[in-house]
Amino acid sequence: MADMRLIKETMVCLTFICLLFGPGKPYADAIEIHTTHYPPFEIENATDGRPGFDVEVVAEAFRRMQIKTDIRYTPWKRVVVLAEAGSIPAFFSCTYSIGRAHFSVLSIPISQLTPVIALRKDQPGGPFNTLDSIRELRVVGLRGYSYEQELTNLGIPHSVLTADDQALKHLTIDRADAFYTALENAAYLAKQLGLSDQLRYDRLEDREQTLFHLCFSNRWPGYERLLAGFNSSLKGMLKDGTVQTIHDRYR
Repeated sequence: MADMRLIKETMVCLTFICLLFGPGKPYADAIEIHTTHYPPFEIENATDGRPGFDVEVVAEAFRRMQIKTDIRYTPWKRVVVLAEAGSIPAFFSCTYSIGRAHFSVLSIPISQLTPVIALRKDQPGGPFNTLDSIRELRVVGLRGYSYEQELTNLGIPHSVLTADDQALKHLTIDRADAFYTALENAAYLAKQLGLSDQLRYDRLEDREQTLFHLCFSNRWPGYERLLAGFNSSLKGMLKDGTVQTIHDRYR
């Protein structure tokens, strides 16, 4: 009987403590995440209130989890070393990599890189939905980029330039017809240059998007709960249109 009385008194005491202090928070108050400068996905030292759409998406998803984000810019090789050691909980924007699979777990996609053909809005013909369809156009590519190497491998004649802004300007002044590029980068830069109303982008049906994720280090304690919470939060943002609204500010 005395034992039963002791158990009851203990339960009452525990209940009082829970009511007094409330349930424990499921996550820490803040999280340190590392990334690198890669506009328009991540923009270091942004001065216009637009730090990059992946930065905004990640920060908002954690905000809905009541977690503040401390986003730090670090050279990519260093980021990978930190994540592999379990020194940081997460990093972005990353793609699937066999070399990182043993220490990182991907969130659902936070953004994508979309292969397109950039053209003047008044460019005759089209839509140009395959690389082969631009074979007869005056094509430009960027030196050192994989897209330019694809043009070379396919035997598509093209001029080689050194910068995205140069390529977009070549289109608008009729020195080129087509630029094989990524929609997200080109649309952002065109907006910065005031060229958005002069250009269009034909989506390539023979090329797949590259998906970007928030990668969690599986060597960070409790990463599973963070991953599940982040994915749930991001799904809500996709459903209510928040992600689209964020992306639209960069186009």
